[in-house]
Amino acid sequence: MLTRKTRYVFILFVVSSIASLIYIDWSYHGSKNNADASSSILSTHPQGGTAPRNIKGFEQIVDEEIGSHWEDQKSTVVEIGGRRIVVKFSVLIPKVLSDEIPSIPAEQLYDELSTSAKNGNREAALELAHELNRCRKGYSDKLSLRSAIEKLQDHGLYDSPDGLTKDFPIPQSERGFYVSHISREFKFCEGFSQLQLLESNEWAERSAAQGNISAMDFLVRIAIDSGDVAMEYKWHKAQWDRFGFIESADSITAMLMSGATPNGKPDYKKAYAYFLVYSKLKLASLGDKNEHYYNSLSAQFADTNTALSSKLSANEHLESEQLAADLIESNPNCCTSDNRYLTNIY
Repeated sequence: MLTRKTRYVFILFVVSSIASLIYIDWSYHGSKNNADASSSILSTHPQGGTAPRNIKGFEQIVDEEIGSHWEDQKSTVVEIGGRRIVVKFSVLIPKVLSDEIPSIPAEQLYDELSTSAKNGNREAALELAHELNRCRKGYSDKLSLRSAIEKLQDHGLYDSPDGLTKDFPIPQSERGFYVSHISREFKFCEGFSQLQLLESNEWAERSAAQGNISAMDFLVRIAIDSGDVAMEYKWHKAQWDRFGFIESADSITAMLMSGATPNGKPDYKKAYAYFLVYSKLKLASLGDKNEHYYNSLSAQFADTNTALSSKLSANEHLESEQLAADLIESNPNCCTSDNRYLTNIY
């Protein structure tokens, strides 16, 4: 489809204004390597193999099969809960899932990807989930497709199958492209059976279980679309537990603050702990080469800190700080981020 359903996230505090500075994509792959950059010429890939270090002091690990790579910074000390914790940040450079209509029939695509996925290819499993989900949300029949085409041709209005309508007319010169795309997509999607379309989450979960952070993010968005807060929380938590993914701590904070959790109640003590995790690690990942951004974030975090702290007693405040320190210190995969603006890299 030409448009995707807008991701409705729980943006409950002012740090959301930095979202435009962060590149977020469907596909993320992270790693953790505790060796210092100067310790060896070759480093071990977290999933096996080795990769040469470059002269800037961080790793560049390229995985040809899944088309992604990690860039590892030097270690940084984070002070939290009276502890000094050494962390190392890895930047996740994502592989983008294509919105192009596949060049082969859906039947062939399903056979090839499902076979590869069953043989352990986690990227094939995610790609199949992506294509099935695209078609599951597509036009349900030729009548709805024809109606959409007529609106495009006559008025330049695009009604996407997921219920979103462009709020401005599409220029006459571009309408042919839209008509061609949705027509070709509908024809492609007809090749999947209705039962196959229902398998989207199953393939994504298979990929996530094999450690694909992109699949976890895919499942988060599916949960948001369906309003399943338990599912959304589960996969944000999986991203933190499996990868020490900083941005997932931000999302967990928002959910805990709002009560958008499996038990339906706000948990300010735990929310404050995850907020400390996110804010401390985010600032630690920047440094003086990003002084303006750092100062802007610091001011925003200070406001959020005040708002959250006001909901806690002195003892709860201290308990939250200790929990935050535990969350970082006990996570062997901490920390990864989708932030490209890290001091030691640029």
